[in-house]
Amino acid sequence: MHWDETKAHYPTTENDGVQYEGFHYVVSLPDAIAAQHPELAGLRCEIQIQTLLAHAFAESSHDIIYKDDDTPGFGTKTRESMRKRLSDMVDKYLKPAGYELDKVQADFERLSRGRGLFEKKELDTLKDAEDNNELYDRLSEVSEYLIPQYDDLSAVAPEIHKVLWAVVENARERPTQDIDLGGYKVKGHSAEDVARLGVQIISDYRFADVESTLDTLLRFYKAEPSREIRQQIVEVVEKLAGYNLHVWRQVGPNIQLYLADRFSNMAPDEIEQIRSIATAVWRELLGWNIDGTTWSSNSVQISQGAVPASEPLKDIRKLAIEGLTGLLDRSKTDDQRRPIIAAFWEAAQLPMQANYSNDTLATAISDLKTIADILLPRLGQMDFHLWQHIESHLFREYKRFNALAQAEDDKKGCRDQARALVDAIKSVRNKMNRTRGYVRYKTLVGFEGIFSQQWDNDAFGYAEVEKLRKKKAAKFVDEINEANEDNWLATMKKCAATKSNDWATFPIFGEFITLLGERKPGVVLRAIATNDNDLLNFLPSMLAGLAKSSAKKEYAELVGQYVESGAHLAEIARQYRFKDAVARADLKALLDSAIAHGDDIAVIESLICSMIKWAALGDGVIQSVFLPAMEHLTGKKDCRWVRGAWFLPGGKAFFAHITKDQAQAVLDNLTYAQKIDHEYERVLACIGNVYPGLIWRYFRDRLLSEDDDLDKPFEVIPYQLYDIPNVLGRDPEAAMVELRSWYKPGDNRFQFTGGRLLHAIYPACTKELAAAAMKTVMACTDDDIDFVLHCFRPYRGESTLHPVAKMLVRAQ
Repeated sequence: MHWDETKAHYPTTENDGVQYEGFHYVVSLPDAIAAQHPELAGLRCEIQIQTLLAHAFAESSHDIIYKDDDTPGFGTKTRESMRKRLSDMVDKYLKPAGYELDKVQADFERLSRGRGLFEKKELDTLKDAEDNNELYDRLSEVSEYLIPQYDDLSAVAPEIHKVLWAVVENARERPTQDIDLGGYKVKGHSAEDVARLGVQIISDYRFADVESTLDTLLRFYKAEPSREIRQQIVEVVEKLAGYNLHVWRQVGPNIQLYLADRFSNMAPDEIEQIRSIATAVWRELLGWNIDGTTWSSNSVQISQGAVPASEPLKDIRKLAIEGLTGLLDRSKTDDQRRPIIAAFWEAAQLPMQANYSNDTLATAISDLKTIADILLPRLGQMDFHLWQHIESHLFREYKRFNALAQAEDDKKGCRDQARALVDAIKSVRNKMNRTRGYVRYKTLVGFEGIFSQQWDNDAFGYAEVEKLRKKKAAKFVDEINEANEDNWLATMKKCAATKSNDWATFPIFGEFITLLGERKPGVVLRAIATNDNDLLNFLPSMLAGLAKSSAKKEYAELVGQYVESGAHLAEIARQYRFKDAVARADLKALLDSAIAHGDDIAVIESLICSMIKWAALGDGVIQSVFLPAMEHLTGKKDCRWVRGAWFLPGGKAFFAHITKDQAQAVLDNLTYAQKIDHEYERVLACIGNVYPGLIWRYFRDRLLSEDDDLDKPFEVIPYQLYDIPNVLGRDPEAAMVELRSWYKPGDNRFQFTGGRLLHAIYPACTKELAAAAMKTVMACTDDDIDFVLHCFRPYRGESTLHPVAKMLVRAQ
């Protein structure tokens, strides 16, 4: 086979879209056979492979497309018409026919394999598999070839489900066995893999017998230890409960009626065992959207619509709301309540298409009013952060339906329902906002808080809300006194206890704490003395306020105690960032304590603080804090400090100021970066602006290192660089000289190391880069030629490479 001469022909812009498809393989005799037939030695043959339909087309069109000589001035329109008709014929008839023939052939092959499995009773013998690897493979074949071929799948579905249960139970009792691939071992299939496949099979044929499907899934869920597979089961039950267009056309809402009735009649204890599944089912039953997908040879049709409002549908929704209400009443934490409330909101999510009936609208409004009435007496069981979520959502629903409630006419026929909903929402709002603690909470914490000015004033937007919150927070500080201090301390603890992965939840609260420490330091000192862990998360804000207050002595004593004991060091370092004046000795003492107590986060915070305060503290802070912190982190192979330093406004000036040896210390640390993302690249570029040679050597060590000690996975360079090319791409001659010094004769990997780096720095081969390459390897030794070939292989023969290629050819 001569693969370099073998071609795949298909319509492209280069051949004007000619409708010819086929593979042309170029072959010749092997040397051993050619030696016996000298007259055939060196001869090549082209073998053309096509489908029968493509061959028929080629035979018919060959003379018309390829052999017909154009006669200027004669028959041009007719020839163009013939060619167009031939092209249309392929698209309209031959390609669909070829697709259908291939599909029939594939179906026949699947049927044949399925018949073989059926005849040897594969379902009955699955449990006899030697190990989980064989079990997984045989189960995959059953899924693909056997199950789809049953004439009446619903009749055998219960038996299939029993087999799947037995198979998964059997798999759990077996250890995972490695798979031997010719002496190379790979990890085999685990019991979780078998369970995951079993659940997927149930999902694929879930409508064959809905009752058996649900029973089996619930059984799987209760016995499954894997959280991931339990979530997979929840998602399958969601699909079962969802409104599917193809199923609806056959049985209407019968599946949803069955599920609503089945879950409504379950005992509370059983519902608690499958809480996630029950929540998912009732959420799906409250949905209004119905969809389905149809596939053909050349298209995918996605159909979406609205479930028509009807008495059975209203019954389904009523049972779903009652089921969710029962779950809500049995919930003991807000973590349990939140998904239930999110499921409630599905009732008001009207169909995505605009064309739905007035009855649908009226039903959605009435159901939301019912939900608001359900939530009102249960607010006392919930924490304020959930109140905030509920108020925010109901506020949006108020904005959506208030116009309908206030309309003079009643075109939609549901004005009364809208008015009832608006009144219910106002009742919830009023109860919340009569609670002083909640008003304080939503002022200080979160971003979902709704204030009275927003309800009927659309112009009162985010900026106005933030101004209002800051003004209120400052007023709260002024209101705190000895009489109400305990109440405010409880409020502060409640605010601090809010769980959030987003610190955008707390900026107002942080400002409040800082202002409180500045104006009323005694309150903050007593708050710190409670040692409440949630409050101490905001210690930087507390210290920032105390540092500006009249209690500077107490502040210094408190910080000194923490530094000596090694407590809250990271928080102190974080506060130092914003302190007007920080003594170098204090920062050094903090770092020494952090290193002594093994607090690497505090070491990182100290390092970043030294960068921020460098201009004020002078070069001494680099020697006394920055470098010792960097050396400590390098010893730990820890370069997380970059995440907090890359964006610093003074970072570029800092790295431009440090000495070459100090910059090398930074690069020694960054050797352990598993991946150079944009944050690491920004730091490297800052150093490279001053010391580009260090960055070249950094990549050399990174690319050519064979240190097995590095943590895995380890990505040497990213697929694309953004900042570094602006630094290292300024001098192509220096780049080529540097890379040439890296290359070792016979290093066939160099195209993936040095060549890849070159391509990352110079995404396109410029004339300057090509000229630099020729200048670097003017001697054109064999090693020079190999070096250039490895360097420029990633450029895929760009035209600017032609002078380099010619030089290499001449050298040969």
